[in-house]
This record gives sequence, C-alpha cells and structure tokens, in this order.
Amino acid sequence: MRVAARLSSTYRNRSLIAGGVAVVAFFSLMFGSIGLSRYSVGAGTFKMLAAVVLMFCVVEGARKTADCLSEEKREGTIGLLFLTDLKGYDIVLGKLVGTSLTSVYGLISILPVLALPLLLGGVLAVEFWRAALALLNLLFLSLCLGILISSISRNEQKAMAMTVLIMAVLCILPWLPVLFAIRPINPAYAFNASFEAYYRADRAGYWESLGAGQMLSWSLLIGACLILPRAWQERAVDAPGWVRWRQRLKQWPRYAKMEARRRREMLALNPIVWLSARQSGVRFGLYSIAAVAAIAAAGFCLSGGFGSQYYAGACWALNLMVKIWLGVQAARCMAEGRRNNTLEMLLVTPLKTNQIISGSVDGLVRLFLPPVLVILGIEAIGYALGMVLRANAIGLSSGDEISAAVILGAGYLVLFALDATALLWTGLWFGLTSKKDSQAIAKTVLLVLGLPYLSMICWCPGMFLFFLSSALWTAWARGRMQSQFRQKATQTESFQRQDTPLLVVPPFNRQQPPLPPIING
Repeated sequence: MRVAARLSSTYRNRSLIAGGVAVVAFFSLMFGSIGLSRYSVGAGTFKMLAAVVLMFCVVEGARKTADCLSEEKREGTIGLLFLTDLKGYDIVLGKLVGTSLTSVYGLISILPVLALPLLLGGVLAVEFWRAALALLNLLFLSLCLGILISSISRNEQKAMAMTVLIMAVLCILPWLPVLFAIRPINPAYAFNASFEAYYRADRAGYWESLGAGQMLSWSLLIGACLILPRAWQERAVDAPGWVRWRQRLKQWPRYAKMEARRRREMLALNPIVWLSARQSGVRFGLYSIAAVAAIAAAGFCLSGGFGSQYYAGACWALNLMVKIWLGVQAARCMAEGRRNNTLEMLLVTPLKTNQIISGSVDGLVRLFLPPVLVILGIEAIGYALGMVLRANAIGLSSGDEISAAVILGAGYLVLFALDATALLWTGLWFGLTSKKDSQAIAKTVLLVLGLPYLSMICWCPGMFLFFLSSALWTAWARGRMQSQFRQKATQTESFQRQDTPLLVVPPFNRQQPPLPPIING
C-alpha cells in the first residue's frame, strides 16, 4: 500500500477518472437542459452519472485484482512469498489493498462530481449518500470477486472475463421477472433502490441488499485466503471432455489431411496468416454463438413474430460478444508476438513490414469472417420470417415489413462492419504498444465500443461521433501501425518490481571479509 500510494500513476489516474466523469457531467448539463426544467435536468444527470460510476465499479475488479495473484503464479514468484513468514491471508489482503488503492481513490474523486446535480434540485442529499454507499459496496464486491478468481486461475484473460461476466449477471438479475421476489438479496439491487422513488417503496430491500453485498464480499475474501495456499502450485489436470473430443477429431485422418492442406496454403500465401488464423478454439466458440442465435431465431418465429424488441436485444448482445471477441483476439495476437519476441524475429526475415501487418489482418479475417456471416445470416432470416408471421397474424402487408427490415438491416450491417474493422486495427495497435494484454483489451473495447455510446449524451454532436468514431479509429490505428510498427516491435522495456528493493548490501564487518551483494526478489 505504501508503494502504491507513492506511485505517480496513482495521482494521475485519480485525476483522469474525476476529469472524465466531469466532462460527461458538463456535456449532460449543457445538452440536457434544452427544453427541460431545472429539476428534471438535475435528476436525469444524477442518474446518468450514477450509471457511469456503476460501470466503473463493475470493471474495476477485472482491471485491478483479477490478475494480481495469477500473474505471480505465471512468473513463479508466489512460491517465494510462502517461503517467508507470510500466510495466505497476508498475501491476499496485501494484494487487495495495494491493487485497489487507485480504484478507491478514483471512486472518492468521482463523488464530488456526482454531487453536482444537487445544486440544480430534483435530487436529495440522502439520495446521493445512499447511491454513494451502494456504489462503494459494489466496488468492494467487484474487487473481492476478482481476487478470488485470481487465486484459482492462471490465465489473465479467463480471470478478467469471468469477473466481468459474474458482475454483469449480478447487475442484470434484479430486473428479471422470475427473480423479482428475491431481488433484495442481490448486492446490485441496492443501487436501483437508492433512488428516492424506489427507496420509498422498498426501504428494507435497500439495506438487505447492502448487507447481502457485505456478506458475499467477505465470504469471497475469506475463500481467497483459504484457497491460495493450496492452489498456487502447478498440478497436472485432466483435460475437459470437449478438449479430448477435439484431440480425437484432429487424429481423424481426413480432418488431419484437411488441416495440413489448409496450413500449406496459408504458409505459401503468408506465414503470418497461419499464425493469426490457427486458433481452432475461437472458431468453435463463434459457431457456438451461431447455435445460440439459431435457437433465439427459432423461438422468435415460434412466438409468431411477437416480442421483436427482445429478439433484437438478444441479437445485439450476441453481436456485441462477437465484436468484443474480435478486439480481444486482435490485441492478444500482437501482444503475444511482442512478448515472446516473435515480431522481432520476423523483422529479420525477408518479410516486409506491410506483409507482417497485412498477414495479421488477413489471418483474423479468415478466422472470424465465415462464422460471423453465419451468425448474421441466421439473425436476418429469423427476423424476416418473424416479421412475415406477425404481419400475417395481424392482417398487414408482409412486403412493408420486409422492406423496413431490409433497410434497417443494411444500416446495421454497415455499422457492424465499421465497428469490426475499428476493433481489428485498434486491437493490433494497442496490443503492440501496451505493457499488458489486459491494458490493450481494455483500451480497445472501451474506446471503440464504449466511448461512442457515452457520446450519445451530447445529442447531435454525439450522434455524429457515434456514426463516425469507428472510421476515425480505423484511420488512426492503421496509420500508426504502418508508420511505427518496426519501432514499437523492436522497442524493449525493462520492467522491475517497485515493491521490493533491487539490491540489499549487508553492513561491513571489520573482522570478516565483505560479503557480495544479495539480490532480493
């Protein structure tokens, strides 16, 4: 904690977080006051800023604590800690405090900005403090969840994805009608119940949700303290069933010949294409999403085309998963090549810089394009059939429904293609320039996908940025890749641990010869 408090990044990140939320509040107040009363602007701005802070609290566990212990496992340094007098709870609590200090500082710096709508009216002071307490409770839960998953995991991406997924499910559960009766035991319900209208209807639910969040958080923290001393060593584990079936499939002669022919074709075209497109697990996961899309389309058609908003929301969620996966894979592809010095070795081969860049892009396109076309085709066919069934049921002309669906679908496909292109290029660039995979993934997803939706608060300027941001990010990242690829690929950075001294010299003793320096850590 002492080291983290002295880092310049702690002060810088705290200022950046507060400044970013202040910019959001400024544009919301400036554009939201058009045609609305002062009290409506205050209440609307408060709810919007609280939602932004909620997203910050949800992802902080993945950003800060989901990889703090798993990184030590991968580097093989956590065993050295257990050789000392430290216990499991010492390491877990020390890591939690050291890594989450910036997150707590960031949330505290946001609270004055969140209190600005109090000056406009429409928001009570007790409502602000209830929301602040609920957000702090969610931040603590997210950090404890991340450190528990980090104690049982070794892979950075899996730990981060699992943390975000569980927190997202917890935030969605209070809105499900099936679980409406037991919503107070959900830790995320306190955020919704903190607003005055909901608090008056269910005072006890707010406090029960806070208590449930504290109980769950401390349970996760205690679980991490108990699991870490027993899970830090590498153990031979049996592969899952689906992995064993994939291995058997690869041993099938026909499949092996097909893969060998495909590999020869890609190597003859460009070796980088094979390096980027060889992940068969990604292809299997994308086709699994296609199967989920087919089930959703079948359910929409069986319902007679009614509930189109739910089907559209399900398709949007599936497509968002595909786009995030593309950004993650692009960032990991380049970050892994830089980490294991593959890019540096490729630069001494006859391959040119443009061939390396185009090979990476072509490989990702070959990996994602076929399953993405299948997913979009299934969604489009399901929506068209559902609209025809709905039009026949209510006695309308199906031609008008199909025409409107074609126009909307064409516009959505253009936006999807622009977002996918921007994610591909920015993922490659941030993967090349970031120190860690998690940083590259966070920058790619938040800047390309999150920032345009956040800009919608600016009304007309926000709409303009929403539709052009993908093209701007593509042009920026592509230009950087083509002009600075060789410089960034060969740039070596020395990282040293800042929490332990690099050199400890023992005191000089006249009766004994001086000992050599002791390297610590």
